This record gives sequence, structure tokens and C-alpha cells, in this order.
Amino acid sequence: MVHALLENINIWRKPRSTSGPILVVCYTNHALDQFLEGVADLFENLKNVSAKRQPSIVRIGGRCKSEKLDKFSLHKVAKEHFKCMPSDYHELRIETRERISTLQIQRSKLLKEMQIFANPEGNICAICVIC
Repeated sequence: MVHALLENINIWRKPRSTSGPILVVCYTNHALDQFLEGVADLFENLKNVSAKRQPSIVRIGGRCKSEKLDKFSLHKVAKEHFKCMPSDYHELRIETRERISTLQIQRSKLLKEMQIFANPEGNICAICVIC
């Protein structure tokens, strides 16, 4: 079935769009591994798909006993993906999260201070806050 879908991708996919994922759900890990091994073999033999539209596999779940599918595990794919990130990506990400946290705390404090200046109806009186 996957072979038929991929061989006829130009028929069912809209021009200039990306096709969504094909989700495969199996009752057992063994059945999933067998199915994905067949799909992996198919992907190696695809000829009508351009390099930038080459399909990929991500196996989610545990207990994969297939060495052939090891490179497709979510853990390995994510690890490969993050290798492509700039060297300071993780540091910048941590700094950004810390900055967001600091700003959220400051916002909460300012909102509390603004409540002091609210009149009984809940409207804020004219105030000027200079940071």
C-alpha cells in the first residue's frame, strides 16, 4: 500500500505542497518492525522522488529488535537533527528560556503593583511606569 502511495505521489499530492506523514500503527512491535523494514527497503529503491522530497521514517516506541531500523528510532533521528544546529543553539535556548521566565516574574510584579492604583470599579487610574 505504501509503495502504491509513493509511486503515485504526483497524483494525490497537491502541487507545491508537502504531503503529510503516513502514520502506521501496529498491534505488536514485531509487526511494526516487519512493516517498516519493508518500507525502508522501498525507500532505498525509490527513483521518482527528488532528493529534497525523499521520504523518511521515524519509529516511535520501544523494544525495536531490528538493527536495520535502529537508525530510524525517534531518539537517533532527534540526535541527528540537533547535530545540524549551530554550536551555541542549546546555550541560546537556555538563555532565552531564563529571560522569558525573568520577564514573566517582572510582569506579575507589575500587575500586582498596578492593582494598587486601580479604583473600586477595577479601572486603572492614569499611571506612568518607567523601567
